[in-house]
This record gives sequence, C-alpha cells and structure tokens, in this order.
Amino acid sequence: MHRTRHNFFQNSPFELLFGFLLLLLIAGFAVYAYNTWNHIHETAEAKLQFMDRLLIQTNREIFIHHESMLHLLGERLQEIGAMEAPGKGRKLIEQMLRLNPSMAGFGLARTDGQMVLISHVPPGVPLPNLLHNPNADSSFGLALENEGMVTGRTYYQPLLNSWIVPLRIAIRDANNTASMVMASGLDMDSPTTTWNVLKPEPGTTLRILRKDGYWQYMSPLAVKDREAVYNQPANPGDVRLLKRQHQRANRRTFYINDSLAVSSWLPRWNIYTLITRDNRAIATEYRKAMLLPMMIFLVITASGYTFYRVSARQQRDYEQKLIHQAQYDDLTGLPNRLLVMDRLNHAMNIAKRKKENIALAFIDLDMFKRINDSFGHITGDELLRQFAQRLSKILRSGDTVSRLGGDEFLILLPGARNAATVEMVIKKIYQLSQQPFTINNCEIYTTCSIGLSFYPDDGQAPPDLLKAADTALYKAKDKGRNTHCFYSEQMNQEAHRRMQLESALRHALEKNELYLLYQPQIDLESSRCCGCEALIRWRSPELGEITPLEFIPVAEETGLINKIGQFVLEQACKDLNHLKQQWSETFRMAVNVSSLQIRSPGLSDYIETLLTDYDLSSKALELEITENSIVEHGENLDSLRALGLYIAIDDFGTGFSSLSYLQRFPITTLKIDRAFVKNIASSPSEAKLVRGIINLGQSLELDTIAEGIETKEQLDYLRQAGCQIGQGFYFSRPIPFAALLSQLRHNYS
Repeated sequence: MHRTRHNFFQNSPFELLFGFLLLLLIAGFAVYAYNTWNHIHETAEAKLQFMDRLLIQTNREIFIHHESMLHLLGERLQEIGAMEAPGKGRKLIEQMLRLNPSMAGFGLARTDGQMVLISHVPPGVPLPNLLHNPNADSSFGLALENEGMVTGRTYYQPLLNSWIVPLRIAIRDANNTASMVMASGLDMDSPTTTWNVLKPEPGTTLRILRKDGYWQYMSPLAVKDREAVYNQPANPGDVRLLKRQHQRANRRTFYINDSLAVSSWLPRWNIYTLITRDNRAIATEYRKAMLLPMMIFLVITASGYTFYRVSARQQRDYEQKLIHQAQYDDLTGLPNRLLVMDRLNHAMNIAKRKKENIALAFIDLDMFKRINDSFGHITGDELLRQFAQRLSKILRSGDTVSRLGGDEFLILLPGARNAATVEMVIKKIYQLSQQPFTINNCEIYTTCSIGLSFYPDDGQAPPDLLKAADTALYKAKDKGRNTHCFYSEQMNQEAHRRMQLESALRHALEKNELYLLYQPQIDLESSRCCGCEALIRWRSPELGEITPLEFIPVAEETGLINKIGQFVLEQACKDLNHLKQQWSETFRMAVNVSSLQIRSPGLSDYIETLLTDYDLSSKALELEITENSIVEHGENLDSLRALGLYIAIDDFGTGFSSLSYLQRFPITTLKIDRAFVKNIASSPSEAKLVRGIINLGQSLELDTIAEGIETKEQLDYLRQAGCQIGQGFYFSRPIPFAALLSQLRHNYS
C-alpha cells in the first residue's frame, strides 16, 4: 500500500499516552526544581537576614562595651591626673589590657592631638601627634565634636603587627568641655574579638562599610588582600547601591556583584552592615539538593523511554505484522487480494498516462481438491507454497504474483505489449507446473488453467479486469483444463447467461418451473412399450425454455443438482405409481442420477422410502449413471443394487471407464450412445462398434438399450444385431405423462 506522511494525529494512543506522561513528568520535575530553588533561595535569604541581625547585635555589643569601657577608663585616668603624670595611668591601662585581650592597646591624648600615654610604648620615648597622622586626624576631630565614641579607618599597626580598628572618645569635664581623648585599638586578628566569633558558611561574606566609603571590616578576607581592601575606598557604585537600598521602604534582599545581599544602616556609628552570599555558592547548594532528584528523574525518564522504545518497537512490529497479515498471504507469503488490487489500480494509473497495456493472468490449479482429499491438507498447503515459489522465480521484477485464496493465483504483468508477450509467460508457467512437486518423498503432478485479460481493452477498473480474467479462466476450465483462454466479449455474454441461469434456477423448484417428460422405450423383439426414460425440462417465464444441456451443468456446479434430483425421483415414482394403477404390464422407468447424488450417503435410503411410499417394486426403477460417475463413486452402487434397482451406464463408450468396471460394479444395463447409433447405416466401422457393444452386453448378461433411433434402417440393424430395447424419435419424442398414458392405451394395449 502507498505510504502516507506521518504526523502527530496519526500517533497511536500508546505514543500519545507516553508523550502525556513524559510531559507530566517533566512538568512535575520542573515544578519541583523551581520550588527547590525558591526554597534554597528563601533559606539563603533567611540565613543572610539572620546573620545581618547577628552582625548588628555584635556591632552594638562591641561598640557599646568599648564605649563604656573607654569612658570609665578615661574618667579614672582623669581622676588620677594621668595627663600631668602619665606614669600613674600606665598601670591602670596595662591592667585593662589584661582584662580585654581583644584590645590591641590604649592611648591618652591631649585635645591638641599630642599623645601623652601609649601602652606597649615605654616611658621616655617620644610620642606622635594624632593630628599629624592622616589615618587618625579625622576620627580625632570627630571624637572632639561628638559626645559618644567614634571609629576611625581600619589600618595596619606595624608595632603590633596587627590590623586595628581605632576607637576614640572625648573625656569631658563638669562643664562638658573635652579635656582629653581616650583612644584604643580593636585587634581584628584577636580570636577573642567578637566579630571573629561569627563563622559565616562558605560563600557568605560579612562586611561593615563606613559612611566615608571605606571598609571597616570584612570576613573572610585573606591577609594579603587586607591592604587593598582597607586602604582603598569601596566601589562607588556599591556605595551608591547601598544608600539607595536604605532609602526604599521595603529593604529586603537584593543583588550586588552577582551575590545575594542584605544590609542595615547603624546611624549611631555611621556604618552599614552588608552580608552577601555568592550566587555560585547558592547554585552549588542547589545542585547538591537536586543531585538525587535529578538522578531519580533521569533514571525514571531513561527507564520510561527504554520501556517506551521497547513497547513502541513491539507495537510497530505488531502493526507491521497486522499490515503484513492484511496485505500478504500467510501460507505462501505472496501479496493477497487487497494488495494486488491496490497495485493493479496503481499500475492502471501509470499505464493510462503512458498509454501502455497491462495483462492479468488468473491461475487455478486443476483438480486441487482431489490432491487435498488424497494426500491431506498439509500436503496441499505445501504444494501451494512450492507452486508460489516457482511462479515468483519466473517473473520480472516489476511483475506481481499473488494468491487470491484456495488454489487461485493472480499475476499482474505491467507493460505487456501484446498477446504474444503474455504467451511467453504462460509457456513458462506450464513448464514449471509440469515438473513434479516433491512432498514427503512423493512426486505429485498437477496442471493449471489460466484466464487472461488486458487493460484497457477488457476493463477500465480493477474489478472489471479481474472479472474478465475470471471469466476467461472459467472458459479454460470448461474446455477441459490445462489450457488458457484470453477474454472475449462472447465469454462475458456466456458468463452473464450463466449467472442468469444460476439465479433463476435457485427459484425454479419453488415456482414449479421444472417438469418431467417421458420418452417411451420399446422392446425391439415384441415392439411393445416396456418402459420409459424420465427427462427433466425447465420452462422459465423470464428465460423461456431451457435445455438440460444448459442448466444441468449449472445445477451440478452450484450443488442444486441434489434438490433437482430428488424432485425428479419423487415425481417419477409418483407418476410410476399412477401408471401402475392403469397399466398392468411390466414397466420400467429410467431416471438419470448425477455423480453428486451417487456420492450422497443417503441416496439409497431416500429411494427406499420413495418405493415404500408409492408402493413400487424396486425392479420398476432404473438409475442411469455416467461412466465418469462409476470411475469416481462406483463403490456406492452396491447399496442401490441391494434394493433390487436396475443400474444402467448411460452413453456407454463415450467416457473414461474401464471394462473391468463392468465386472467390479453391479451394472445391469448398457445404453448405447446416440452418436454411435446415428451413423450405423452409413459407417461400417461405427456399425461394428455398436454390434461389439451389444455382443459385450450379451456376453456379460447385461441388457442393451440403443438411444437416438430415428430411422427404420437403424431399427432393423439393431434388431438384427440382437439389441433388446430401443428409444428415439422413430418411436416417440419425449412427451408429458398424460400423453404417455394415452399412447400406452391406444398403441400398446
């Protein structure tokens, strides 16, 4: 069949179901992945906000604690006059350092910036002026201006080998006038520094930004990077972003430099807190969280896809198998009727465009049923397979051989130019069929009959061309099989006539269109009527009078002969009973019986019932059978002869029986065919043949009846030859039963 383009709407329900489930799985995984990302992101936000609150609280504790400590220490130094006698305050400062290990040191300065006391600096060493130090002058000035503690820029203290966050607070007298400035340094490297207690998770950075744009604190931060971070102002863009962020009403998380961030503003100490988490760290956490679900998803998807592929392949294989079963014959593997008709239609379309011919050969194996009955169906099937293989080997690549069913094959021959071309193919077919088929160590011989038709002469459509080839095949079989016929219009008329006969014959019995005529049989010695032959006739209102030669073969082929035969037997017995009541002499009625009736196992019982019902002697009835019936079903005659019936061989000498059959089977009568009787007066050879048949009958003690006596010369010869009974137009034509009774009364009483 022609392939059609595959699209979505042609997908099988299984494929659509798998696609839907796959989309559902992907959608579910996408939703899970999205929710997981949101959860991780929200968790990261919550952690950052928590860390921000913790950093704010830490800053407050650090600054408030150190502000209080510096304020108390300064007041105590003021009380003991440390400004005038710095030595008095050194002991107190050293004691304070021991109590606060996170402090790098303490210092005391006058309001003009001159340091008077610095821890870790022995007495007598000249001390610096803070106003001359660029890292300290601004914070020193702020300390004088503010009542609370102020922080300076983070810087490196070589003396202590540490990075220091300077803290300064002005100590005021009773008049709120700054009398001195207390200074200290928060050691950023000390493990006791509260900032260092905070341990951010990997990817998270804690920052404190001064209002002037310098970083106050950053963790984690490598030592080698501190100078670049603390001595240089922060990125102006980052500073502006932080300021804008705190101007908004909703100050939630935001992004800065590809990092998730949260920030707070501490106005008391003019610093910003900034907690960031690198997106790469969040992505890494997300990947870890999604690793197992992703593996499960991939396993499920891969398993599902594998199952789908296997199932889809099995589905496609099953569909291909169904398509193959729908288009090819299971026994022979040849294209079947559906496929060959499709190819025939396609070939016709091509031939129409190219103005070419197509030949169609309808092949039927002769007597195939006999092979099945004799050797069995398995052998018959193997014969069909071998025959199909042989046909396939002799054809061209563009030809098609197919099996239509049973023992019927069809060959499509595109581009056949004329009958001579086809004859070459037919010759090859006959050659291959004449070679024996070896099956189970047995050689089987068969022949074939072939009917041929041509496109466009014999049909314009595939069914018409096939019908024409079938009609030609029927004609070839009618000619005796093992031959071939080309379709002609006359065959079509004959086939149409046969279809009419078959259709009308099926209703002929119901409509009482069949009737019997009787032809008297004369005892040639006494010239008296000793019997008759019942002859069936058919008068159809539509088709007119139809001869037995035309409708009996149709009845035999269609199986209607059994019903017709029963009608003839019953009507003959009924008329014979009526004749018996009006005719006292011995009278025998002959009835023709077909081979199909002989084969029927219930024939003897049926005839016995008729004889009983109509009170007839079995010797009053004679059954006429053909020689071919004896050959095929002679063994069934014993039960009929056991009833006492006479059995005659009709048209003796024209069939295929053997003389041995006359001894093997219970034959009582030989009927000489009219073809022999016709020429006995003019053909000495046929006269001798007739005499030979009569002598054969006498030798075997069989009655002889001559048919077709039409002249006195024929009658005289038959009498002289010793023939016992005759019938023919010389005595009477076939007549109705009433006319037979009248003739018996007037001519033979």
